[in-house]
Amino acid sequence: MKLRYIDKIRIGSTDFKITWDSKRDGGGEFSYRQKKLIIGTNNRTTVEILDTIIHELKEMIHIEQWTRFDDGSATGQYIFVYNHDRHDELCSRLAGLLEQFIV
Repeated sequence: MKLRYIDKIRIGSTDFKITWDSKRDGGGEFSYRQKKLIIGTNNRTTVEILDTIIHELKEMIHIEQWTRFDDGSATGQYIFVYNHDRHDELCSRLAGLLEQFIV
């Protein structure tokens, strides 16, 4: 499998600029305020990068579904609460987004 390193992606009605950070040892982050998504690629396999993409996109979809909540702790952990209908919607949206990354 090969990844396509796209420059932007639309999630819902919001366009996000994607930065592929070759100095970051994996992981990712996003900002709705700044409309950006950062994916770390240093020392990572294609599967590890895809895992990060899935992680970040899934969280972004959860925000739009209003199914991701801050747990109120000082550590800033999140809680995800949703039913099977929301899960179906999430999987469908995620599949469409992932298609843009796979060659």
